[in-house]
Amino acid sequence: MVAMAKVAGWLERATGNRRGTGATRAPAVQRRAAGEAAGEPTQATRPAAQGRRSRLIIRRVDPWTILKFSVLLFASAYFVILVAGIVLWSIATASGVRGNIESFIGELIASDDFRFKADQLLRSSVIGGAILVVVGSLGNVLMAVLFNLISDVVGGIGISVEERPRRRSRRRRPPAGRREPDRNLGR
Repeated sequence: MVAMAKVAGWLERATGNRRGTGATRAPAVQRRAAGEAAGEPTQATRPAAQGRRSRLIIRRVDPWTILKFSVLLFASAYFVILVAGIVLWSIATASGVRGNIESFIGELIASDDFRFKADQLLRSSVIGGAILVVVGSLGNVLMAVLFNLISDVVGGIGISVEERPRRRSRRRRPPAGRREPDRNLGR
């Protein structure tokens, strides 16, 4: 209501109409007052403006970019898993867990001399991981090419993006027992 009075006063000053001179309110003020009386939201009660929304459509994905990203992603995951396996193997050997597992499996298959061969396991892990990196990367490139072909038919994938306005950072007050450090000491 106070906002309406301010708007009405501003409009009266802008149009030159004064109260008590018989001049009527401006039509925009009349419409706002009627809307306020009917319970419709007014400018003062409307929610704050939201961020901008835009709709993007992804029509094409570059297979070369997908290949580079996939190779780096799969190779880094491969090296992490390989190093973790080597560390776990060393810990299991040092603590005797590997020997216990070897004897347990030997009893299961009725073999007296069952042993894991570390060099053969490491070689198999290196070769198998390299094959998985190549196959996974080529699979992703194949999916990118299929996406490009399908998006030519259906028009791509639509994505809605919303840009939200930044909020002002509020300065925190120090807790009741503490003082804020004096920032003007060196000046």
